[in-house]
Amino acid sequence: MVLRPFNGWPGFVFGTAAPVSPHTTSGQLRGLAVTGSRCSVLLADLPAMAEGGLRDVRW
Repeated sequence: MVLRPFNGWPGFVFGTAAPVSPHTTSGQLRGLAVTGSRCSVLLADLPAMAEGGLRDVRW
C-alpha cells in the first residue's frame, strides 16, 4: 500500500494493510493504492496499482 501521510510525516509510507488500516480509517493517513493485483479486503475503497496499469509491481 502506498500512503500519503499528514502533519509533517515523510512524503510517502509503504506499509501492509493490517497495521495501517486504523490510521487510514481515522484520517491520519491517506491511502492512495494497494500494491497487490487486487484490492485489499481491509482497504476495499483503495484501488490496486495493477488497476492503474502498474501490473508488475513487486516489493
